[in-house]
Amino acid sequence: MTARTSIITDWRTREEDLPDVPPGGEFECVSAPQKFVVVVRVVVRDMILVRLQIGTVEVPFELESIDGSVRRYRPKGLDDAELKKRLIATGAAIATLDSIAIIPNLEIRTLLRNDGDTTAKPRAALLVQEEIS
Repeated sequence: MTARTSIITDWRTREEDLPDVPPGGEFECVSAPQKFVVVVRVVVRDMILVRLQIGTVEVPFELESIDGSVRRYRPKGLDDAELKKRLIATGAAIATLDSIAIIPNLEIRTLLRNDGDTTAKPRAALLVQEEIS
């Protein structure tokens, strides 16, 4: 089997269907992959990532890069024994020191904040790896 990288996103949602988040406002995005995947990165456009939660577990993260209005974040601190236990209890597991494997239908929540001067549309994407046969 080989692995491929794919994106789980709501970025195809029409602009008019997304709420306007005022400056300083927050919005939570929820995704639930339909198969086993490994979460590698979180990509956010026009806002910042405030919280990453897998199941019931809040996962620490760090900013990896900024490209214009797009920010890329990765999980961090995944060598923590207590975090590993909590992730396993919720249906996830550490895959590498900066990625997390999750079971199908496990919710991934991203809390976004508008740090700009004008309203913004909340857009977050999960960069994942999945096995293909």
